[in-house]
Amino acid sequence: MSAGHDGGDVQAGFARRAVFDALKAHDIMGHAQVYKTLEHVLTGLGRPFRLLDIGCGDCADILPPLKRNPPEAYVGIDSSAEAVGRALENSADAGFPCRILHGDFREARPGGPAFDIIWMGLFLHHLPTRRKPEFLAQAHEALHAGGMLLAHDPMLLENEDREAFIARLEGHGRANWTFLTDDDLSVACRHWSEHGHQEKFSTLRDFGLDAGFADVRILWTDPDDFYGLLCFRHD
Repeated sequence: MSAGHDGGDVQAGFARRAVFDALKAHDIMGHAQVYKTLEHVLTGLGRPFRLLDIGCGDCADILPPLKRNPPEAYVGIDSSAEAVGRALENSADAGFPCRILHGDFREARPGGPAFDIIWMGLFLHHLPTRRKPEFLAQAHEALHAGGMLLAHDPMLLENEDREAFIARLEGHGRANWTFLTDDDLSVACRHWSEHGHQEKFSTLRDFGLDAGFADVRILWTDPDDFYGLLCFRHD
């Protein structure tokens, strides 16, 4: 790969990060309410718990609720070496046992104890539809009985496909996200279109039930119906 091409890739990467940092700063994807909901779930457990964070990123969002509800063990895993480096720095003084891994989620539990909570922040839609059933079955196996898989993710309405979802999201963004330039919004929509495999709730519910989960429900959705927090409960 040429030096010029490398530079373009790096610039594109920084552009995407800056755009999504801006979206997050304006809470467009619902991070504030989602992590409040997670904290409410953790507080309600009333017992020691082990938590696996798939696609943990830099851990910045999950550490505050975990510090207020310290786990017996936290395992974060991400395929980005850069994100793992930042996660190691951020979690160094967490105050509870942390293990940060670089790699595939299947490497997080090589014969180790099961988890009580599996958390996925904007991860599930990166998996192609054909891979989701197997992934959910493996997640079910990694949970204790009574455990939960919690997924913060974009979701299609029941009457739309991915193309309609992206068009709806772009139209909403152009009307409301005045902090983004037209180019910024195009970067975001192109990323969602090229790298997203968003699903309807009914599809994810059926995949979850087929994988062995006893119940699948929505704990939260944003007011504009772009994002949700799903709970897959182990029997």
